[in-house]
Amino acid sequence: MKPFEFIIIFIFIIFGMAISEVIVSLANILRYYEQVFFYLPPFLWAMSGWLFALNYFFSLYKLERIRVWNIANFGNLIFSTIMFVTCTFLVWPGDFNGQSLDLEMYFRHNSFFIYLTTIALVFSLAMEARFIHKSKKIMVYVSHGLSILILILGCIYNNKSMDYLIGLCMLLVQIFLTWRSPKIITQKGGTT
Repeated sequence: MKPFEFIIIFIFIIFGMAISEVIVSLANILRYYEQVFFYLPPFLWAMSGWLFALNYFFSLYKLERIRVWNIANFGNLIFSTIMFVTCTFLVWPGDFNGQSLDLEMYFRHNSFFIYLTTIALVFSLAMEARFIHKSKKIMVYVSHGLSILILILGCIYNNKSMDYLIGLCMLLVQIFLTWRSPKIITQKGGTT
């Protein structure tokens, strides 16, 4: 087993927790829609998270060329993944057993910690781009810097209008990164 295969399995197990949390939450929201008071920002975060997961998958595939891993690089990947899972669990209520759920109240109650964990996630992604991917693309760092700035503003001005603005901005950043990322994975000697 190559180091990449060992690392990618571990990362995808952690990612699977976040994806299952969103699936369970959305299924319960649809199942008990009459008891749910809707609020748009968690859905903006869900779309943003879905695009992030796609982009992150494609970026992880580039790590196959790294033959030697150190604890700092592996730790950074694990930290990024854990921050994504933590943010997902803060945004989505999971199983609320059909009880009345006010998504606005739930999101507003956790918004400060959602923004903090996302700042940690974006910072670790910037570190990952610099030290693991060895990226020299300035747009990657500009998008990370803008995301951190917007999230810091969300921590300072924590209100409903910031929830909408930040959710929309994070979604637009992910759309931009998706548009700029490679769309095809090929194996050496393979066909597309």
